[in-house]
Amino acid sequence: MNLMRSGGSGKSFVLDATKSFCKQFCRAIGKPFNDSVFIVTATTNTAAAQLKGDTIHSIARLLRKLSSILKNWSLNWVWAKILFIDEISMMDIMDFLKLDKYLRQIMAQFNPEALNYPFGGLNIVFCGDFSQLNPVGKKDVIYDQSRNALWGMINRVVNLTMTNWRFLKDQQWGNLLQRMHHGESRKEDMKLINSRVVGENLVLPSFEELHGNDVSYACYTNADRNLISDNIFATILEKRHPKEHETFEIPEQTIIIKGNFSHFKTNEPKSSSYHKLVQSNEEMITYKVEMVKISSWLTHV
Repeated sequence: MNLMRSGGSGKSFVLDATKSFCKQFCRAIGKPFNDSVFIVTATTNTAAAQLKGDTIHSIARLLRKLSSILKNWSLNWVWAKILFIDEISMMDIMDFLKLDKYLRQIMAQFNPEALNYPFGGLNIVFCGDFSQLNPVGKKDVIYDQSRNALWGMINRVVNLTMTNWRFLKDQQWGNLLQRMHHGESRKEDMKLINSRVVGENLVLPSFEELHGNDVSYACYTNADRNLISDNIFATILEKRHPKEHETFEIPEQTIIIKGNFSHFKTNEPKSSSYHKLVQSNEEMITYKVEMVKISSWLTHV
């Protein structure tokens, strides 16, 4: 099945509703229901985390040899009924074909006939929006049936047409993005976008001006985004966290942000400065800020 529509149209809602129905159905017929029965994945870490799932590359071990996968399964495939893959537009065509090969072999461990069926006979829901991002660094797309005959075997297509909930409070902006999505932008759309460009006449609101609300903005480069994020972090740190030798009450939360990474081939750092790490524990009466280098993402709440 192919479940399509732009972001905010309700794909995650459909996933949750479907999963809930399957859980109730399994309970009614006395069958087990767990993450091995209804497998939730995505092509990127971010999308997988939002769905409380895992990446398809991790679940199907697409970065490993098939021989090693058949010896060490990441889940109990004998119970598998449905595989959900979000952000399918970002999946490389070679990984798509490899997924078919791997699933045939995996499912054949329980049913030899699985070798004769696409993806081993497993029910799969491809979810995403092909007006969004293609595979990184790739020109070929998985819906090119001249290279991917499997795509023509999809027997159901669901196109969500419900109201986009992300723009309920800003219908004008939502309609603008919808026209852009379909390649139907107007001159007035461009004027509206330019009116929201942060510059001499428009600046990002301060923390106090937001009154507890969030603000969304787009940056032209990652460097611009990182600079803004670093400044926001520094401002929060300065206003909410005590400096050394100060005694006012410290916040209950602790913030740790990502460290500095090195290039895999050269081992050279990707940036010239280290990220800040803020540490605390129950015995500390102040927060200590240090310039440190760490090798992985850290999160502590």
